[in-house]
Amino acid sequence: MDVFVSVPEVEQIILEGSTKSSVILRGGTSVDLRVVSSESYGAALQYFTGSKVHNIELRNIAFRKGYKLSEYGLYSKESGEQVAGKSEEDIYKKLGLAYIPPKLRENRREIKAAAKNILPKLIETGDLIGDLHMHINYSEGREKP
Repeated sequence: MDVFVSVPEVEQIILEGSTKSSVILRGGTSVDLRVVSSESYGAALQYFTGSKVHNIELRNIAFRKGYKLSEYGLYSKESGEQVAGKSEEDIYKKLGLAYIPPKLRENRREIKAAAKNILPKLIETGDLIGDLHMHINYSEGREKP
């Protein structure tokens, strides 16, 4: 955390701790850094790449199934024991869902689709067979006097 908050681009330190620090860079961009254990890494990824409403719905599903879900893992409500959290895939699997990629985590029916294992296939780099090239009037597309 000491190295993170002392980067020359840091304009202001908002919070500095042993597991979480927040800074504002020159230009106004806010950046947070979290440090979690390997047992919680997948849970942190899932939590911080999902929208708020997606995460709330997952927590509701976890609760109905007897679990508690947080950015640190999926835990049994009864024993408090961690049952998933090392990987995002494990969390979704334990909740009875197909893995939901970060780009779909908006609570726009992706959770229902994951429950039925009918999530859409996302376009990946290997799916692309061409590119798009264009000119615009803003740059090299306009005549210069």
